[in-house]
Amino acid sequence: MPSVATSTTPAARTPSGTAAVRIVAEAVAFRLKSLEMANLAGALSIALALRLPWGDVAFRTLFAFVLNALVYLNNDWFDAEDDLRAPGRGGPKTRFLAEHMDSALAAQGALTVLLVVAALAFDPGLLLALLVGGGICVWYSYSLKRLPYVDVLAMAVWGIGMPMCGFPLGSALGWCLALQLGAF
Repeated sequence: MPSVATSTTPAARTPSGTAAVRIVAEAVAFRLKSLEMANLAGALSIALALRLPWGDVAFRTLFAFVLNALVYLNNDWFDAEDDLRAPGRGGPKTRFLAEHMDSALAAQGALTVLLVVAALAFDPGLLLALLVGGGICVWYSYSLKRLPYVDVLAMAVWGIGMPMCGFPLGSALGWCLALQLGAF
């Protein structure tokens, strides 16, 4: 767990729903502005290429969006201490996160529960996308990003795991397209 020094205000010690929503919204907005959620387009493209029903396409895209929110929030959570020390990175968003680490962790837990329940209700195969895409991102954020060459391999696995949201696991064409995205 990051050891960010937080203030002694109650908001810093007790998870707050308002703080959690703000932190998730800021993480998503930053990633969308930075065009870092390209795997959403990959998952959507695979679903469309497979000519899945529109309800499936919409659900899978929404699942991929929430999974992206989870993994990018997790990355921000792990990086908060480093970002506070980095020139130009310790802005209001980073300081707010650092002051509300418990809320950010609670938001990650809530998003994970939401994704598990959604996968079990719609397509349990999405649990594999959560495990591979989400799991490799957590591991990457925790340690792999600091290991040359391993970081690139981890991102290739992530490049397969995240677009897995876009297809049923029984689709051979879906796997071929996801593997191509991972190689890319």
